Amino acid sequence: MTIEKNEVHVWEINLGSDLSKVEKYLPILSDEEKKKASAFRFSDDRERYIISHAVLRLLLSKYSGEKPEEIVFYNNNYGKPYIMLNPDLPKIFFNISHSHKMAVIAISNGYEIGIDIEYLLRKINFEDIARRFFSNIENKKLNSLSGNLRKEAFFRCWTRKEAYLKAKGVGISGSFKSFEVSIFPEENPEIIAIDGQHSDEDNWSLFDIIHIHNYIGAIAVKGNCQTVKFFKFQFTQPEECNLCVTRCTPCIRVT
Repeated sequence: MTIEKNEVHVWEINLGSDLSKVEKYLPILSDEEKKKASAFRFSDDRERYIISHAVLRLLLSKYSGEKPEEIVFYNNNYGKPYIMLNPDLPKIFFNISHSHKMAVIAISNGYEIGIDIEYLLRKINFEDIARRFFSNIENKKLNSLSGNLRKEAFFRCWTRKEAYLKAKGVGISGSFKSFEVSIFPEENPEIIAIDGQHSDEDNWSLFDIIHIHNYIGAIAVKGNCQTVKFFKFQFTQPEECNLCVTRCTPCIRVT
């Protein structure tokens, strides 16, 4: 797989479609990943963790040329994983998010990147969460909406914020209130202000994930990214599977 300098690839993985074959993916995980998988209380959570992390290895293998089981992950001070490749290879950045039965993996060539996806049917007190984590301006905008529009705006705001903080490499340890994002359905995805100052749009690019039924998500890219391409990871049949992703096909292109 090749990826151009000014684009991002986003891979969608349906975690509810192949749980019966989960043991097939276990051998390519590291000992640490296997240990984390075994710590899950519920089997569905364990199996989804195994599949999503195995698919991450398979995809990174296709972009880097490394064997999936030999890829080594490192973590920054806030726990964000990264890989170190041969300096002659493109600098691959990636990020992963999962919610309910869906996982998404974002991969870029040279751009720091963050991604977040949320299941819209989750039963949470989103208004209380917004009061705790969103800025005063964002809460005012949120409260101007009603019903499903308000709930969707909450998830739109949350995923944009989390994707941005993940791209920065600080995750949820960063301050959600230190920056403002667009929130209304008619607005383009944008980081409006950071620390009260107008954001330079050339420093960050923000994209939505809105085409997956009952899910909403966002991708944040450090830099002037021009194109996001979406792909679906297709699981092969057992007799065909050799841990490759050659049957995956692009489904949507966003520019």
